[in-house]
Amino acid sequence: MVNVMGAIIEEQKEFFESGPEFLKPLTMEAIANKLGMNVATVSRVSNDKYVQTPQGLYEIRYFFNSGMTRDDGQEISKRQIKSLLEEIIKEEDLSSPLSDREIYSRLKEKGIGLARRTVTKYREELKILPARFRKRMTSNKSKPEDKTREEDTVPPENID
Repeated sequence: MVNVMGAIIEEQKEFFESGPEFLKPLTMEAIANKLGMNVATVSRVSNDKYVQTPQGLYEIRYFFNSGMTRDDGQEISKRQIKSLLEEIIKEEDLSSPLSDREIYSRLKEKGIGLARRTVTKYREELKILPARFRKRMTSNKSKPEDKTREEDTVPPENID
């Protein structure tokens, strides 16, 4: 386990120095090859084990994640892509939310070439509603992150 964690630290150095947004794509197979182990051994060693980091407590499997290569040749993890997707949606005009195709275009401008259906999949995994529903939420004058509706609140004079 010590060897596996040492290899993870070496491969994910930026994560440990700077935080979760710097997590790079890494597979168990890459660690197994680096250490001359079987992938199944790396998997067993990583299963149900946790590590305390400056950023908090993480399951060892957290450090294994898929990713892709950007147009500029840089590696980017699936988690980083999802974080960018969330950022794009947070910055959208609430009166005219972005469709998945428009989000796809914004990611493409940043050098991330995903299929539109992958954008949809990631948006759904993040539990973010489609544009037409995000728009409806703003028409009620409530923000997407505010789950409280006006009719659910009790006026202060009626509180015992």
